[in-house]
Amino acid sequence: MLGLVYLEEGVVPHLHKAKRQHFEPLTRANLKAARSEWRKSPKTQFLMDANMEPWAVHVMRYKNFDVKECDLAQLRNVDDRTVFATAWKLRRLLVTHDGDFLDDRLFPFERCAGLLVLPSYGSVSMEFANLLAGASDLISRGAHLWFHTKIVARRDFTIKIRTWERSSGFIAEWDYRIAKGYRQAALCAP
Repeated sequence: MLGLVYLEEGVVPHLHKAKRQHFEPLTRANLKAARSEWRKSPKTQFLMDANMEPWAVHVMRYKNFDVKECDLAQLRNVDDRTVFATAWKLRRLLVTHDGDFLDDRLFPFERCAGLLVLPSYGSVSMEFANLLAGASDLISRGAHLWFHTKIVARRDFTIKIRTWERSSGFIAEWDYRIAKGYRQAALCAP
């Protein structure tokens, strides 16, 4: 990240403190370099938790994402710590409905290969499919970028990203809005 300045000193991941950041003004050259770097970055690989619906896997495969189901990774009927450790070992971003993974004491940032927590809708829903596709699309590139990161997708089509900056020990937070096309498609669904 270009021009990142931290305002708080001495924050460690277990304190759950976010800090403010200031960025240098974005120029046309910086934007062009960032887009080029983004396109060249490796694709993110995903691991679906056992609590995810089978049709959610289909949605991600339809979008051409590299998805591994829990059955293929032999993670059916195992505890959360084993699932989390397997995601780290496989270097795959874990996609789940389980908010327990957000507990930084049980599931620390330093052993997190990436986490996407989605709300549960209960049944097949175009709104959920669009939320899943939009959130996954946003994090589909830069596999290494999502290590030590926990992402929460919300029903209002925003995502909250919390990441641990390993070099400085800070936890940074960002809120993003999922692309307008995904939001509008969810509103138009019957």
